[in-house]
Amino acid sequence: MAESRGAGHAGGARLSAFLDDELDDAAALALTHHVTGCDRCRQELEALRATRSALRSLPAIQAPVLTAEVRSLRRVRHWSRRVVAISGLTAAALALGAAAYVAGGDVGEVVPPVERFLLDHLARTGDGPMPAPLGGPVR
Repeated sequence: MAESRGAGHAGGARLSAFLDDELDDAAALALTHHVTGCDRCRQELEALRATRSALRSLPAIQAPVLTAEVRSLRRVRHWSRRVVAISGLTAAALALGAAAYVAGGDVGEVVPPVERFLLDHLARTGDGPMPAPLGGPVR
């Protein structure tokens, strides 16, 4: 129902608030007195009551079962979140690794402990002396 425009008449919103017990006592009492003497507002109030009653008499409906398409969309959305999370973690790990590399600086020449490897080999196999590696003399 649209808001009534006549002077002194209660509008549809005010009548609806009256039906829903949303008005304070003074406003509800004033509206009750007005509706008692105003055919136009009384008819609108009765129409609102009838509409409310008709809506409440409708049977409750059962929510539809999810279709395969909706379930599929939910799986895709879940998968997409997982991909975004994994991508973010990967990017963070790469950034952290790059920062550690840059911050680490030059560590100098890396020299493998060839002599220790040779001694270990001799102790395990019992073989005699080994020739020097192709790269030069053993340090």
